[in-house]
Amino acid sequence: AMRSSGEIESRMVDEAVVAWGDCPRPDKCFRCRHQPTTTTPGKHLMICYPAKMISEISQFFDKRFALHKTIYQHKTSIGASILICDILVAADPYFPIPTFVEEAHESFRQAAILGDPSTTTVPRSVPISRAMMYKGSYLRLRDDVVSQIMATTQPELQKARELCWRFQTRDLYKCPVKRNLDLWKEEDDTTSIQHKVDQEIDNMTEEAIEEAILNVHGTHEGTDGQLVVLERHDIVVKKNEFNHGAKDANPLPRMRFVEKKDLSRSSKPVMELPEAFAPNVGEHRACIPQAFSHKELLVYCRSSSPDKVDLTRHQFEQWIKNLESQYEEGLTATTTTTLEYGGGDTKARLLTQDDMLEVSTPHRPPLQPHYDDNDTTTTTTTTTGNRVGVVIRDDKSPLVVA
Repeated sequence: AMRSSGEIESRMVDEAVVAWGDCPRPDKCFRCRHQPTTTTPGKHLMICYPAKMISEISQFFDKRFALHKTIYQHKTSIGASILICDILVAADPYFPIPTFVEEAHESFRQAAILGDPSTTTVPRSVPISRAMMYKGSYLRLRDDVVSQIMATTQPELQKARELCWRFQTRDLYKCPVKRNLDLWKEEDDTTSIQHKVDQEIDNMTEEAIEEAILNVHGTHEGTDGQLVVLERHDIVVKKNEFNHGAKDANPLPRMRFVEKKDLSRSSKPVMELPEAFAPNVGEHRACIPQAFSHKELLVYCRSSSPDKVDLTRHQFEQWIKNLESQYEEGLTATTTTTLEYGGGDTKARLLTQDDMLEVSTPHRPPLQPHYDDNDTTTTTTTTTGNRVGVVIRDDKSPLVVA
């Protein structure tokens, strides 16, 4: 219940009441799966709100979505997070964290061990990546660790100090690529190439996307005329996702509300507390968004060189064009009307699956139908993309339409 400035949304706290309500997800709820058999299945105490706050609660989830989009998971915030991770990775082998304050304090030494209680020896210091294994080192790993690394003088930490300088001077990783993934398919949209490409991107891992971008062939000259090559360490792919609080679903039906006339019972004993109800979403459809989750693809460039930042964007765009061209070439809509076949003494019948083969052939001028004198055929074939050949099998005289 936080506002954009960090303040607590006071009404979400002041107006909350405890009431009995039907659990929205009994299959995943700990209480429903472990409650005594004497209680009503699927019903337990929960935090509820007055019925007058239904619209306000819906707006609260909208605020949550907006905060993640504009602050928490903004591309600049994520770029800074990646830079901090690189600082810690570079400093990890050479920046030890002490595990306890004073060796003479036996109680502190024993409390410093988080793992096996029988362990009697604790290392004097551990790398940053292992600080969470000991209470003493974990408590020392504070937010000022970047400043501590910046103040070191060891030659081994030179790379980490350079990254710290970039962080302090706000020379963050650039994000030349931000693609919103269109994963919502319209009912009348069956051949959207963008939708198919975005679906393929969504099914790929971040490592696979990096590999695909790096595999784009071509040459790129920088502003100084030198050849610029994109290396694996130069790019970072991040698949970002944020929602209203219930993934792809509307979180409002999971909330429970209490009628105004029952609010006076909120201070009664437990068994006399009011019973909450689930909201009718249809009555508040005007304030409900069309989609409840958003996915996007972010590609960062670690290099400060404008040439490499531009090359990252160029290779990604070329990779997307290659994907689109593959779908355009493979998109073939073929419609064939009823083919009536009659030859000799054979009765007329409709062609079946066994009578025809669809063959993908190279682009060439369309061929005219060929048939024998005894055959009567009515054919209408529409093709886009690759030519489609239809072979009619006949034991007496084969008839081919291509």
